[in-house]
Amino acid sequence: MTETQEHTSEKSADDSLCEICHKVPFKYKCPGCARRTCSLACSKQHKITFDCSGKAYDPLKYVSHKEIQNADDEKHESNHLIQRDFNFLTGMKRKLKLDQHDAFVRNKKVLRSGFSTFLKDPPPSNSHCVMNRGAYCFLLPKKMSRSVNNRSRMDKREGVYTWTVEWLLCPSGGESVSHITHGFKETDTLAQGMTEPTFELCRSTLGISEETSDISKREGILRQHNVRFYIKWFPHGMHQYRESRELIELNTEKCLGELLRGRTVLEYPTVYVATSEVDLPKGMVVIDETTKTDEERGLKSRYEGSTKSSNAPKNEDQASASDDEAPEVASTKDDNVEVAADTTAATKAPIAEEDDEYDPLA
Repeated sequence: MTETQEHTSEKSADDSLCEICHKVPFKYKCPGCARRTCSLACSKQHKITFDCSGKAYDPLKYVSHKEIQNADDEKHESNHLIQRDFNFLTGMKRKLKLDQHDAFVRNKKVLRSGFSTFLKDPPPSNSHCVMNRGAYCFLLPKKMSRSVNNRSRMDKREGVYTWTVEWLLCPSGGESVSHITHGFKETDTLAQGMTEPTFELCRSTLGISEETSDISKREGILRQHNVRFYIKWFPHGMHQYRESRELIELNTEKCLGELLRGRTVLEYPTVYVATSEVDLPKGMVVIDETTKTDEERGLKSRYEGSTKSSNAPKNEDQASASDDEAPEVASTKDDNVEVAADTTAATKAPIAEEDDEYDPLA
């Protein structure tokens, strides 16, 4: 065997040995410097000899080009600094994909979670909804924009709850303008809760010429120009969130706390502002809430001991009776015997699944 062959054989054999003692095949690699060691003693010794911390390199720490070149091994096939950067970039790419997937899954799960059927029942413990001052609020994942914009909270100093409100201004023959305000007190009316920038935007968008900085005069100006406020109507006790194209008009004389009591919102309320119903977004319909059934409105049945809806058909004994007469007991020929009248429970319509994304114009 020639001298060159002996050197090559010795070099290939050294690749499998511990770099400290050079006697025993290595078992470990340092995550910091990638040096090979065979035991705990050799591992400790290499930290002293090469001043190594034994920890992986910080991917944010600057490394000069010369250091990267010197870190190449003899065959230029392995460089722990380049591997560090590669692993960091690969890990970041994987983390972004997982975050996007998890956000999508959580979003679908949140929109499918529901409320209790009646006001007297608290929301389920595993439901992504809360009761904010009597209003049902569906909650979205924290990274979604609507969740980030939500700053509704209890103002302990003044002792009132303050809402985040989205104003959707609907001009005549133009595109709707969205504006979000924070700190809307539950004790204020819609006109009082408008901040000065919101009122100015509303005035310019809807074509109101009068200017005022007096909060007490805003309501009169808005009423003079026939400005009306609407909010989406949802049936009471939804088991999963779904979009609604039905709007109800809000009473401008009531405070926000009264207007939202028993209502359903997604994170925070969206108030539609327009001077005419024809200016509202396409597909939106203004309804009269009194046409809905008692169950849909979250009211107790008008008949004691019955969950019958107001639109359910009456039986023959009750057909001639007026709505004001509650048919609690139907008398028979024997005055001493009373038989309870039949009542038919109203069936609930299934809730259809909708898209995950929330759009106030939908």
